[in-house]
Amino acid sequence: MPARRFRPRALAAATVLALGAGLLGAAPAEAAPIGTISGTVTDTEGTALPGTWVSLQSYDAGTNDWTHESASLTTETGEYSFVDLEPATYRLYFDGSPDYFGEYWDDAALADDAAAIVVTEETPTFDADAQLTEAAKISGTVTGAGGLPLDGVHVTAYAYSEDEDQWLEATSGNTDANGRYQLRGLTAGTYRVGFDEEVGGTYLDEFWEDAPTVELATDIEVELGETAGDIDARLAEGGRITGTVTGPDDEALADVQVIAYRYDDYTGDWNEVEPVRTEADGTYNLAGLEADDYRIEFRDTSGRYLLDEYYNDVPDFVDAEKVSVTAEQTTADIDARLTSGGAVTGTVTGGGGPLFEAEVDVYRYDPENDEWPNVGGALTEADGSYRVNGLPSGSYRVEFSARGMGFVNEYWNDAPDENDSDQVVVVEGVTTEEIDADLAETGSLSGIVTGAGGERLAGVQVTAFKILRDEWGWERIGGATANDRGEYVISDLPPGAVRLGFYDGTNRYLEEYWEDAATQGEADDVTVASGRTTPVGTAELELSGSISGKVAGVGGLTYEGAYVELYRRDPGSGSWSRWSGQSASGGSYRFGGLPAGSYRIGFVDHGGGGYLPEYWQDAATVDAADDIAVTAGDPVELPDAQLGQGGRITGTVRDEGGTPVGSVGVTAYRWNEVDESWV
Repeated sequence: MPARRFRPRALAAATVLALGAGLLGAAPAEAAPIGTISGTVTDTEGTALPGTWVSLQSYDAGTNDWTHESASLTTETGEYSFVDLEPATYRLYFDGSPDYFGEYWDDAALADDAAAIVVTEETPTFDADAQLTEAAKISGTVTGAGGLPLDGVHVTAYAYSEDEDQWLEATSGNTDANGRYQLRGLTAGTYRVGFDEEVGGTYLDEFWEDAPTVELATDIEVELGETAGDIDARLAEGGRITGTVTGPDDEALADVQVIAYRYDDYTGDWNEVEPVRTEADGTYNLAGLEADDYRIEFRDTSGRYLLDEYYNDVPDFVDAEKVSVTAEQTTADIDARLTSGGAVTGTVTGGGGPLFEAEVDVYRYDPENDEWPNVGGALTEADGSYRVNGLPSGSYRVEFSARGMGFVNEYWNDAPDENDSDQVVVVEGVTTEEIDADLAETGSLSGIVTGAGGERLAGVQVTAFKILRDEWGWERIGGATANDRGEYVISDLPPGAVRLGFYDGTNRYLEEYWEDAATQGEADDVTVASGRTTPVGTAELELSGSISGKVAGVGGLTYEGAYVELYRRDPGSGSWSRWSGQSASGGSYRFGGLPAGSYRIGFVDHGGGGYLPEYWQDAATVDAADDIAVTAGDPVELPDAQLGQGGRITGTVRDEGGTPVGSVGVTAYRWNEVDESWV
């Protein structure tokens, strides 16, 4: 590209700076306007480019940022000017779109590469010309049946991306009333072009020339400043599916969504084709379909509580009847008559009155997945009444939720969970009434948490648990944090037996369960009474113990690559079981929150230092290790554990030609005297 002209018209030479960090200066804030920047914008042949936007930006040294100052449109002779400029540092951008590539002065594609123009009293006036490079274009005409020009067809140019390994959109446009299009602003290179009629059109998508996918399309080579013309397309007319959708009384239904699904041999899925909606007379027209078999869904989203269905009058997709489509032909009379669903109604009360905005959820059994998914729901009105509409015939479970209002959730009929729920039978077109619920009020538990000396403990987490059905485990149903006075209140609990757990996040005190139990299973029950707060009493937590130390390697230097494992004897089996483990961060370790008792510690090298595993103190197995006695409230700090390095076996793996081979797994086996085998 020819060099840009830069002509100072003052006595001193022009100051031109490359834009870089720390290289720009700032003018005095109150300087009087003195400068002018002007020039001419042409193409590479020197032809003036009228109507080109030129943007002026100034540099602010305080914010280290550029600010838009002004914009100018070139005249018929390609000239522009910015006058009455204050002393400052400026840069210019020339917007050549859509037919020319934009650039910054001087011949820079990116803002960071732009050259600066510094206006001072010594150099107040500058010429800054630009020659813009003309982009490439692709043009053509799109027609349909009988050569009829097609208006509004979306035309897209795709360029291949090596990084993405696929064809990506480069630019796009639409055909005019004469079917003509022009894609502008293209760089030189290889493109492919696709033609896509808008939603509801009658023609099939295609790619130039006459290809079904972009991968099979023909390449189009374009050069800067040139137009690749006659990239025409004559779109083939697709098939149609038409019909009418009516309601339970044979009335025409408007605004019903009609969706066609087509099978994808590659993925094995039925994919949705662009849906349409029925007109006021209930008719619909699915056009632009490729020749194939389809399944059709009719979905009412208007709030009329009509049941969705598939052609031909089936509720499930798998049972839908296939509809065959032939190119340029209409498959007619694919009609649907939607039916009213059943309904469930009732009233939700609690505390002697109706409950407003309580949640009612309805579940229907799915035999294929052996589960009860939610299929509908409603909120109660001010009088506690509710209505759930649009339900197919079948058996349902109904859940009533008002836990946040101070009432216990339940299922129909007075069941605590879904497994004990009575099923509600629904028939299409019929209302199942009096599915009522009188919810019990929740209760609260209160208490105090102290330490061994009676000190009230803040921040202790108190959790309420309830045993799961068939004693499968314990479920958390509520919790609270002790305040600065060690007091807690757990609200909104269902009446009945619960168990409480107390956990100190600082590990200064041992975790325990009410009352002085080590596990949930050993804990005492606490009874929650409906509608009131039950005081539990004071939970006195025991101080915990701790074990800490450091790990050293060769020369007694701290070693950070060790993993430290803590073991405690199982009172049932008498064996040592792993209690906890942690990495020796910075070569140090600490196990806190330990009950009083005997422990043992093991060290394993996870850092590749070649150290042998060992146990405290210098033992080869956990059974041979020394005990570490922990008492309540007393930290145990051990001397450094000095790890010993093992022997090494080294060598090189080569192929038959003697070339070293990488990434080959090498395993060492050791003879086991007990089993008389290599392990």
